[in-house]
Amino acid sequence: MNDTARALNAAWKLLRFEKAAIDDFDDTIVGFWRSFRAMFLVLPLFMVFLSMRTTADMDLSVWIGELLIYAISWFAFPVVMVFVADRMGAFENYKRFIIAYNWSSVWQNVIYLPIIMFVKLGVLPPELPIFALLFVLVYSWFVARTALDISTGTAIGVVMLDFFLGIFIQFAPDKFL
Repeated sequence: MNDTARALNAAWKLLRFEKAAIDDFDDTIVGFWRSFRAMFLVLPLFMVFLSMRTTADMDLSVWIGELLIYAISWFAFPVVMVFVADRMGAFENYKRFIIAYNWSSVWQNVIYLPIIMFVKLGVLPPELPIFALLFVLVYSWFVARTALDISTGTAIGVVMLDFFLGIFIQFAPDKFL
């Protein structure tokens, strides 16, 4: 099994709340940087989602801006977590967490984005995304708690940091540019 398949399998096991799956990731520095490949696996789904929420008259600069926000969102949280993990005394597990976080993001997006797309098309009920979001947040909590080896409350804080940082990154350009 290649590195990507092994990492996705480990993230899938975490999705099933198998705590031991955290040991299935390549937690070397090479594995850390390889985990950012996950961004390219999610990109096609993101592009379809983006095309559904944009208008035909959008120019290339808007698409480039959205892709820039997409890239920033993949790196901002790991950078912030360097300091947060250090402050909470979990820095020794930082690398393992980011590896698991990045690969689990693939499954989060595979679950969440198609639901949003089908709701937008009118195929699924509009209430469904909130349940998918709750599941993704619980999954994120499990990844944070397991990988960082932190308490439930602290893991909830990490997930909320990620959630609100993502919202800020998405909407800040509209306010400040």
